Amino acid sequence: MSGPDHEAMFTADKLQQVLGSLGFNSVDRTAHPFGVGLGVPQSSADFCVLSIASGDPQAVNLASTVLRDIRKDQPAILEITNRLTRDNPLFPCVLHDAEDGWDILILQRFSRGLLINVPEFLQMCVETIPRAAAAHVGTFVEFGGRRPEWGQPDFGDLVTRSML
Repeated sequence: MSGPDHEAMFTADKLQQVLGSLGFNSVDRTAHPFGVGLGVPQSSADFCVLSIASGDPQAVNLASTVLRDIRKDQPAILEITNRLTRDNPLFPCVLHDAEDGWDILILQRFSRGLLINVPEFLQMCVETIPRAAAAHVGTFVEFGGRRPEWGQPDFGDLVTRSML
């Protein structure tokens, strides 16, 4: 793909309007080869990304990073992420393993209709997903890594990871 399609951009436009009406005025936007992403910062390390994949504009991924660039120990990490997700399925905790680094994410997926038509739900998601991610940092401390930093490249990387 060469970039976001018209429907993905339309969804991002609508979400950005709703976020603005909720008082989230510092929303950043980035086009991506696979779609489009919106970033809503809460602090320098806590932010939520909303990503819309080209070809699937009815679904919106919401993500926040627990830790970036952790040590590679897949069995131990998956045991923890599976337990955390089982214990709190509202905030699924996942390992994103890529050649350029392993990250722990909180990742949710909702229909664009729900997020656009129920602004209070969108607000709750954008505010609580980064808090859920921050709450899990201590759980993964043995794997090293670092907290994300608002801005590039961490914002763009999270957009990518949330769509793949």
